[in-house]
Amino acid sequence: MNKYKHFNLEHNNEVSVVTLTDTELLDRLLTNELQDELVDFVESEKPTQMIINFQEVRRCSTEIINALLRSRKRLSAHDGRLKLCQMRAEIREVFRLLNLEGTVFKIYKTVSDAVQDF
Repeated sequence: MNKYKHFNLEHNNEVSVVTLTDTELLDRLLTNELQDELVDFVESEKPTQMIINFQEVRRCSTEIINALLRSRKRLSAHDGRLKLCQMRAEIREVFRLLNLEGTVFKIYKTVSDAVQDF
């Protein structure tokens, strides 16, 4: 059984694939819960290779970016790497406009593309 409320977790060899399950990540309480779950996962499991899959996400607030930045920082503390994938064009455009795509986050079309690049 999945112990996380806001994402499903799978392992693809050495890669932890976190698939977000909420389609609307706009509510502050929900984004705070998701952020806490991501940080808890990173702190307890200490993955070295992690992918966050946005395939189900239709809309999200900028608070999600903060959650991703915090998770990335904690991953980096133990030499972990974070990649993102399967973002809708509108969400990916926000990352591009904030100059986060390619500089802070690598964003891939599919999970397998992200896995292959590790």
